[in-house]
Amino acid sequence: MGRNNTYLIAICALVLLAAVIIYTQSAQKPHSTPTAHTPAAGTAGPMAPHAALPPAVRETAETGAAPALPKSGQSFIDLTVAQQPPESGVYPVADAPETLGAQRTTLPAGGQSLVFRVLLISEGRCMEGDLDIIRQEMKDSPEAKLLITLEPVLPGDAGVDSFAPQAQEIALSSLQAGTAFSFPLSPSASTRHLGLFICKDTQGKNRCAGKQVVDLAGRSGLGQPVAGGDKADKIYFFEYFMLQDNGITAFDNEKLLRAGADLERYLANRSGQQDEARKVAASVHRINSAVRSISARLSPDTILVNLPRYERGVCMKEGIELPVDKLKEQLKKKKQMDRR
Repeated sequence: MGRNNTYLIAICALVLLAAVIIYTQSAQKPHSTPTAHTPAAGTAGPMAPHAALPPAVRETAETGAAPALPKSGQSFIDLTVAQQPPESGVYPVADAPETLGAQRTTLPAGGQSLVFRVLLISEGRCMEGDLDIIRQEMKDSPEAKLLITLEPVLPGDAGVDSFAPQAQEIALSSLQAGTAFSFPLSPSASTRHLGLFICKDTQGKNRCAGKQVVDLAGRSGLGQPVAGGDKADKIYFFEYFMLQDNGITAFDNEKLLRAGADLERYLANRSGQQDEARKVAASVHRINSAVRSISARLSPDTILVNLPRYERGVCMKEGIELPVDKLKEQLKKKKQMDRR
């Protein structure tokens, strides 16, 4: 028994000696000094401009490459939910009806304000899109400005929704590669109803709300001047956002067209303002029914807006036998025949 105790004590002594040696060696190693790329403990450190974006969106922002398009019947907002990891900061709104396709994220802070960041891109597809129509319209109105604005959905109304419209000019040539805009917003405990617009402004009003809304996609002439087109100012993109505290809620534009009175009821429940909710829902439905914009994608600090364009290479990849170029040629020949 005494001999066993001696062995046990010897083993414990060896283990203790080994632990002391390991600790001494680790303490003697030099610690790495924090650098610009290695943030010190407890500090945020610099972040790449698009680091917070989901992978597909980040690839677009950094390289200009187009992320995957939604499948048939799937909206941008649905695709975003599928792409976001659980910790992304973008999540479905639990108390909203499924018919609204609502999702929410927190806006980043910038000083005393919240920052509403927008990234405009143009994804290629095998049919004409918003960017093609906008280019044609701006070509017909060379003196006009192309604006992106953040405005109250109910312009001119006093009360919690009243705030000054913000407008910035878009360089049409920059859209295909992607261009970013930032709008500062004051935090508010009250519900605020925001409209993100893109429009043509020939009269220098520096705002989009109140301009003409038409179904431009339904009037597209496949590269020819838009049928019945004119030089009147028009809204080319619209999306409604609800701001409450420091969070922004987005809705699926396609679903809103079929949601009936669900949006009005949801807004009334959130804000407690029945009359205001009715007016906002009616305005959103009126503009959406005509403009029919693709829903934006949400990421934790950026709203991604796609203005699709025709790209012949996409048609070739999809094996389309009659790409838009051939349809244009057919239209041209038909016009020549009609003149005879």
